[in-house]
Amino acid sequence: MKGGISLSILTILKTLFYKDRQDFIKGAYIQFLDREPTQEEMGRDLQQLDGGESVKTSFIQQLIETEEARELFEKPIQRLSKSNLTIGNIIRTFYTSNVVYFVRSVYKELLGYEFHNKPDLNAVKSLTVGMVSRTRFISSIIEISSKRILQQQPSSSHNSSSHNSFQGYYASSWDWASEKKSNQIIPLYNEEDILLKYPKGIDPSFDWNDILLFKKIPQPFVSSIDQGRFWGMGGGVVFTSDGKIVADVSQETDLFQETFRYSFFANKTLPSSTVYNGTIGVLRGKYDVNYFHWMFDVIARIDLLRKTEIPIDKYITNVAFPFQDELLTFLGIPREKRIQTNIQLNITSQRLLAPSYTGSSLGLIPKWACDFLRKELLVNIEKIPGYERIYISRLNANHRKIENHEEIMDALSAHGFRQIILEKEPVWRKIQIFNSAQFIVAPHGAGLTNLVFCEPGTKVIELFNPNWMLPCYWMISNYVGLDYYYLRGIGGELSNPVDVKKIRGNMRIDSNHLHQILGMAFNGGTNN
Repeated sequence: MKGGISLSILTILKTLFYKDRQDFIKGAYIQFLDREPTQEEMGRDLQQLDGGESVKTSFIQQLIETEEARELFEKPIQRLSKSNLTIGNIIRTFYTSNVVYFVRSVYKELLGYEFHNKPDLNAVKSLTVGMVSRTRFISSIIEISSKRILQQQPSSSHNSSSHNSFQGYYASSWDWASEKKSNQIIPLYNEEDILLKYPKGIDPSFDWNDILLFKKIPQPFVSSIDQGRFWGMGGGVVFTSDGKIVADVSQETDLFQETFRYSFFANKTLPSSTVYNGTIGVLRGKYDVNYFHWMFDVIARIDLLRKTEIPIDKYITNVAFPFQDELLTFLGIPREKRIQTNIQLNITSQRLLAPSYTGSSLGLIPKWACDFLRKELLVNIEKIPGYERIYISRLNANHRKIENHEEIMDALSAHGFRQIILEKEPVWRKIQIFNSAQFIVAPHGAGLTNLVFCEPGTKVIELFNPNWMLPCYWMISNYVGLDYYYLRGIGGELSNPVDVKKIRGNMRIDSNHLHQILGMAFNGGTNN
């Protein structure tokens, strides 16, 4: 180890695993992400750790496989000292090295192998050809070392009787139905052609077709699976009675993962299964702690389950915040009807209803989802005077901020806009604010989910980091009948619309361009 420090990752990991739940979570964030968890992260993660000691392994794996961790690991560090000795920093000493050195270092740090031993040639080959990422490789070795730690831990509740019963997977619900000659898929609504009015802007050279990756939204459905099973790993895994994963109603944790990777689940050990003698509906999304994904991959999919007209006894969901509890209760799913998901949840149901996903994790929004949210949540909403022109600030966010915030706020204030920090507002107030607005300016972010609650004709200017642009709020604006404009920040070009390395980037907005787009909107879409 460079700098004369000899403490290994395995040694630190042992100490971390012996900590109680709250100290473990805090320690894991410090060790792998070089920061403490936020209050929201702590609340969410404490719920996840309810499953017992063995959940700690999967929790750490999830941290390692985040973009935040990868970005940290990719910043080489030349010297370690007692003041900066964390697992993340140890990884940084070898993460960007050549593949052979990287594999040897991982084995030495996590398994205690002698460094001069021959490297695992299969691992070297897989990493070289890109079959597995470096974070995924570290994650897989963490699983091996963690099992050894838990087996040695006196207070461990590790379940030695757990067994892996994976039997492969079906690429889609339709493949499962075809093979089993079953009619247990319930189709709902129709396939949607994505036909949108072109956004208005001052940048005629930018082609919005570059970020509209799909031309159609598939027909939604609900799979009705007798003796179906749900596991809380990743974004939730749905099994048929023969032990196969149904890929299109199961989700791993990567952003913009279009193709299903069976290997992500197949090397995991399933926890003990429980049996429920009734019908369970699945309402889980892989990013359901995010307001946007919660609305479109949890709340909107209630519509699909309702349309089956099948009585549902329990719902599997993930409630991390008070507003989520409030919305589910309002929509007829009180706490006593919920099964809180966590990584140890492995439940077999007499009948499992698994609704298809909306596509929100790929930036897609179906019209039926917008219609449902408006019908169910725009109830007895009264307009608030003074919120006709609003600017949705990301002042309290930790990423995708406006770097020249004060300059932009001055420009907007001159036109009568008031700043709104949505994080401080209850969910019903958010709906009320957007329904009261006549003109909205906002940087791209989950707060714009509330555009679905606007009155038709409301003007919207979405501000973008030029390296990260998604069509979701443009789509919502079309469905609701809003007057949509866009403005890209200074510098950069959109080389890949779903390059997750750019998702957290801040933006700088040209105030002259902002004045120009404001004038265009005030004049009904023309520059005159």
